Amino acid sequence: MRLRNVSILALVMLVVSFSCYGKVVCDFDGDNSIKTSDAAILLAWIIESNYKIKDPGYLVTESNVQIRAENMLDTNVVVSRLPDSEDLLADSNGDLSLTDAAYLLAFIVENNFAIKTGGVVRFDSVSIRAAGILSLSASLSKLPGTPIGDSSFSTTITGITTDP
Repeated sequence: MRLRNVSILALVMLVVSFSCYGKVVCDFDGDNSIKTSDAAILLAWIIESNYKIKDPGYLVTESNVQIRAENMLDTNVVVSRLPDSEDLLADSNGDLSLTDAAYLLAFIVENNFAIKTGGVVRFDSVSIRAAGILSLSASLSKLPGTPIGDSSFSTTITGITTDP
């Protein structure tokens, strides 16, 4: 009986832990971390989207983006979702562009550095590094890995209600 209760508790905890992960900015492979494969997916999507501009009948698919990203990295890539407006990193005109890709690459470099040194990723360091990658005309508005949509929850702290 006790083993059964422990097994049920473990199963419930496993289900709850998996359901806590929401969609995050620039996580295109669905692993809840931002890395080089996510940058390759964004760049591949930008290239594929340019084909669609030239030929409105062209379909930008996860498969097309995956193949292009795999060719960039010379390794297998999983595409769990395509980039969309929620992944905008720059405070620009609302279209994903190379500016967003530069911010994403800068974030990956800064994040890797922060992991190695025990530091933190700062907006200003990402902005400075991105400016070194590409001449930028828009400012950074959020960092990759920011929760998207309904990833927040209501809570009351010392009688003050936040995020109703």
